[in-house]
Amino acid sequence: METTHRLRIRTLTALVATVMVVAFMVTVLYQSTSAASQGVIIDLFPPGNDGSGHGVGHIDDGQGKPHTIFRTPQDVNQSSVPLSVGDAVIFDTQKGQKATNVTKDDGGGDDGSGDR
Repeated sequence: METTHRLRIRTLTALVATVMVVAFMVTVLYQSTSAASQGVIIDLFPPGNDGSGHGVGHIDDGQGKPHTIFRTPQDVNQSSVPLSVGDAVIFDTQKGQKATNVTKDDGGGDDGSGDR
């Protein structure tokens, strides 16, 4: 009888520990998931990069934080190419200063034609 009781306690302890680990992992995942932000492209490197070539860009989100960086073309929504300095963009941030899914912010009302 005592052995069965100890086995149940060990099983319950292992289950509680597993639940705690899963809860911790979910919390970490939630905190590291992307959040949508807006900003303006302030630099594209190398000179002449329009978002389609290999390089980097900097975005100023206007909140006084260090500039957000993104890689081109990996982090650029290809429907937004070409990009240029001064373009308003919407992007996802990950881990603070890394932008992904950089997309031109057309201010809404996109008719889907792709014309600008």
